[in-house]
Amino acid sequence: MEKVLTVSIAAYNVEKYLQQTLESLVNNEIEVLIIDDGSKDKTANIAYQYEKRFPGIFKLIRKSNGGHGSTINKGIELAQGKYFKIIDGDDWVNNADLVKLVDKLKMVDEDLILTHHVEVYEDSNTTNLCKATNNNFDKRMQFKEIILENPFCMHQWCVKTELLKQNNIFIDENCFYVDNEFTLFCVPLIESVRVLDLIVYMYRLGNVTQSVSSESTMRHIDDLKRVVFSLIDNYQKSNYSPEKDVFVTCQIAGLARKVLNTYLSSPLSDVSVKEKLSDFCEEVQKASSTIYSLMSEHISYPLHMENLKYKRSRKRISDRWLNFLLTHSFFSWQLYSISRKNK
Repeated sequence: MEKVLTVSIAAYNVEKYLQQTLESLVNNEIEVLIIDDGSKDKTANIAYQYEKRFPGIFKLIRKSNGGHGSTINKGIELAQGKYFKIIDGDDWVNNADLVKLVDKLKMVDEDLILTHHVEVYEDSNTTNLCKATNNNFDKRMQFKEIILENPFCMHQWCVKTELLKQNNIFIDENCFYVDNEFTLFCVPLIESVRVLDLIVYMYRLGNVTQSVSSESTMRHIDDLKRVVFSLIDNYQKSNYSPEKDVFVTCQIAGLARKVLNTYLSSPLSDVSVKEKLSDFCEEVQKASSTIYSLMSEHISYPLHMENLKYKRSRKRISDRWLNFLLTHSFFSWQLYSISRKNK
C-alpha cells in the first residue's frame, strides 16, 4: 500500500516519552521512521517492540549520533510517503485529527499543508493553542497569501516529499536549532499552500534540558550562531520573490537577535561576553548588511517589546511566537512597501 504520509521521528534518549509518541501515530496509511540517533537508554528497544507489533507502520533505523539534523536527513532519504512530517521523540500527535489529516492528504496536491499545534507546558500543566492561521481554511493559496499569518513553525508542516528529494534538502548535523534550516531551506521551493483547521502536533515544553530553554540557549549559543550563518549563506545563494525575500531576511534577523539577547542576558562585566557579542555583530554585518540592519531594527522596538511583555504576562507565548511577533510589524511595513512599488 502506498503511504500518504511519512513521519520521521528524531529519537535520542526518549525512553520516558516514546511510547506515548508511537501510540499516537498508529495508523495503517502512514509510515513512521523512528530514527534512533545513538541513544544510550531503552529508546531502541521500545521502537523495536512497535516495529514488531505494527510492521506495516513503524520502522526502526539505528545510527550513530549525529544530532537532530542527521535524523531529518535520514528521514528524507528513506521517506516513501507523499508528504513528509517531522516529530520529536518526546512529542506526540492528536490521533483523531491525524486521521482527518491523512484522509485529506489523499485528495490534495499543494506543496505545503499546514495544521495547528498545541504547546504543552509540563512545568505549569498549561497549554497554548498555536494556529497556523485564523481563516482561509481548506483552500488552495499561494505562499504570499499567508506569509504574514504564519510563524512557519516546523510542528505545523507537512511538505511534499518529492520537493525535498528533488532539491537535495540537507540539514546541518551535530547542531541544535536546525529546525530553522528545514523550514527556511524549503521556502524557495514552496508555491502552493493549504491550511487545514486541525490540531495535530502536541509540542512538549517546560523542560530546562530542551534547546529552547534560556539555559540551554546559552550552552549551545555557538550552534545558534552556526545556524544563523548557514541561513545567511543559503539566502545569498537562493532566488526569492520579493515577499519571500522579506520573510526570510526577517526570520534570519530574528534568530540573530536571539543570539544578541542571549549574550545581553549575561553579565556584561564578563569581558569574554562583550568580545563575543562584538565579534558576532561584526560577522553578521560582514556576511549581510541587510540582515545586520534588520537585526538592529529588532533591538530598537522598546514600545513593541513592552506590549509583548504585557501579553506574555497574561498568556504564555513561546519564544518562537515571540520572535515572530517581534518581526511582524517591520515585515508588514516591508510588504506594504513592495506592494506600493508594484503599483
